[in-house]
Amino acid sequence: MKPSLYISILVILLHTASARGQQSDFVIQPGLTVSKNINRSWDLSLGTQLSFNQNAQELWFAFADASIGYRISRNLNIEIHAREIQSRQLNDSYQARHLFYNTITYSKSFGKWSLSVRNRLQQLVYGEHFSDSFKGPLWYNRNRLGIRYKINYYWSPFVSAECMLPLNRPNRKSIDQYRLAAGMSYTFNEYIRTDVYYQLQQQLARTSGNDSFYVLGLNFSVKIP
Repeated sequence: MKPSLYISILVILLHTASARGQQSDFVIQPGLTVSKNINRSWDLSLGTQLSFNQNAQELWFAFADASIGYRISRNLNIEIHAREIQSRQLNDSYQARHLFYNTITYSKSFGKWSLSVRNRLQQLVYGEHFSDSFKGPLWYNRNRLGIRYKINYYWSPFVSAECMLPLNRPNRKSIDQYRLAAGMSYTFNEYIRTDVYYQLQQQLARTSGNDSFYVLGLNFSVKIP
């Protein structure tokens, strides 16, 4: 099966699954990640992403992310991240948000197939300390399942599903967002890879309405030798 056909089938499935949203928006998300292996166990990573909503016409948010990772075993690794975010408000100003999170990921290959399960515990703070806009921290537990198939060295289609559970929001006592994604990875060489994906972000348990976001993403990953 050709890589383009994989993408077409997965996008159709995602679009069908998103029919329940009350309001919808199309979002474009370009991103870049640069990483460096310190040794066989430790690595460092820097990343950035822009997100354009309102049918991809306005900058919604932008972030810069720094992380350190440790590989416990061949199948298990952990990461600690710090992320600085600028998010657009209703008055078109931008508010600083500070996100700190850690992940633990288990991955396993079965021939050309690979499976990954990731848990992410995060803390989000709105605004600056001692300002009127300061709010938080808000804690979330996020779990994601991913499946990838290696067609050859270059092409690898993938799908993922993620749910987000708030831990300290009394008005939201259950999962308040899920994300479904389908995409394709293309490996140029051992140092450069690009991922193109289509993602549904579906809100739940919102008093103001559960909105749907249709995200087209493109991320470049670069490994420093």
